[in-house]
Amino acid sequence: MKTSTDRILTTHVGSLPRSQEVVDLLFAQDRGEPVDEGVFNETMRRAATDLVKRQAEVGIDIVSDGETSKISYATYIRHRLTGFEGDSARPTPQDLDEFPEYRDRLVKAGHSATYKRPVCKGPIKVKNLEPVKQDIAHMKEALSKANVAEGFLNSVSPGTIAVFQPNEYYPSHETYLAALADAMREEYEMIVKSGLCCSLIAPTSPWAAIRVSRILPTKNFFAMPSFKSKRSTTRLPTFRPTASGCTSAGATTKALTFTIWIA
Repeated sequence: MKTSTDRILTTHVGSLPRSQEVVDLLFAQDRGEPVDEGVFNETMRRAATDLVKRQAEVGIDIVSDGETSKISYATYIRHRLTGFEGDSARPTPQDLDEFPEYRDRLVKAGHSATYKRPVCKGPIKVKNLEPVKQDIAHMKEALSKANVAEGFLNSVSPGTIAVFQPNEYYPSHETYLAALADAMREEYEMIVKSGLCCSLIAPTSPWAAIRVSRILPTKNFFAMPSFKSKRSTTRLPTFRPTASGCTSAGATTKALTFTIWIA
């Protein structure tokens, strides 16, 4: 991980606005419509190159691809893992119930996401690693063209997947998390072994409790195994902080570099 003794390095959480061309392709893919693979990859390549260039121009030190090829940071996994199908309800966060007029105005204005949030209805395994390979290739090409030393790709954590994709297959939340961790590990390792940083989006916190509290009481949410057990995280690559290569936002091993964003 890049460090500095002269100034505070700049980065960001990862997601950036997509062009209309990118958005149209992502939603067509999400709806299951035929999408030309060559056109899709070329569009994402150009978009990533443009976003990295613009980040470099404004002085961002550690840049991202803007999550260009992902329709959302939590639901893109349905195109990469088995076991997910259909769609699920989108309950508004419980805290908005205190402001019903504002809540209803947001929903009416289209602020509620329209992409699919599938349900886990079968065993979770890796289905397709090609999108990860494409993301890596596009990012490394963009870094080279912009003459930027370091970049990162976002990847969703097992806990965040579980918040957005309900489980109707595994016997417990803990076994669901363990299966997710096993399957996602390949994506994490592929990113870091490429030389890029992997940013794990992991807002398993009171924010998540608010989102799921319509189906699960808050007190039960914080009693869930993801808060009481380290079992799901032990399946991920081991973090070994080093004096020269680790900050509060990241950890390194001999071969792997991770950045963890926790809300």
